[in-house]
Amino acid sequence: MNLRIELKGGAMTASMRGELDHHTAGEMREQIDSTAKKVRPQKLILDFKEVPFMDSSGIGLILGRVRTAALWGGRVKENGGAFWHLRARGAGRRRERSENMKQIINRMELRFPSGSVNESFARGAVSAFVLCLDPLVTDLNDLKTAVSEAVTNAIVHGYRDTIGTVYITAVIYADGTVQVKVRDRGCGIPDIEKAMEPLFTTGGEERAGLGFAVMQSFCDSVRVISKPQKGTTVTLTKRFERKPNGE
Repeated sequence: MNLRIELKGGAMTASMRGELDHHTAGEMREQIDSTAKKVRPQKLILDFKEVPFMDSSGIGLILGRVRTAALWGGRVKENGGAFWHLRARGAGRRRERSENMKQIINRMELRFPSGSVNESFARGAVSAFVLCLDPLVTDLNDLKTAVSEAVTNAIVHGYRDTIGTVYITAVIYADGTVQVKVRDRGCGIPDIEKAMEPLFTTGGEERAGLGFAVMQSFCDSVRVISKPQKGTTVTLTKRFERKPNGE
């Protein structure tokens, strides 16, 4: 991911380019803070016009910069519609299970080390897997974001400061439903209900605590099974709409 910083008239503009997730947000945060703490701008503009993808790690980046700028009385402005792909899509849009959901037409399995650099690989692989459905771009982005959140949770919270293995199983059913399971063998979640509350996080002040909320908003259902010291499995289910003729 690339960053361009411009200083003009008491304002600092940080223009980002590329996909913004937990892995890339850390680098952007360090570079932005390094300059901002030196010049202490009255206005810090975060420009996302060239950011095609952002999960809740981007929200954490914005909130963290708000706190940083407040140290010297500065303010933060978001430019470029950073929240467009985190729009409300109707949380909990549960559909009845159809008979065709029992018929599997394709399946894949992935396993990879829990390094944050693999977050983009995971969401990209799942996105490529479901392209056979010729999905709407909005639906594809929804699943891509939900997978990114689930994988990030496994990396940040499941394995914390250790490296383990993240497992993904994805299944496509005949009715267009996609089910993705993201599993880790990490520390587990002692209180699932508490962990799924919006804004709750154990990942520090740079984490937004919106991971599960985003997953629930973008999927038809989200199921979490976890045991302390045994690991966590997050199951994302989403039925893809067919494109209208001619689209």
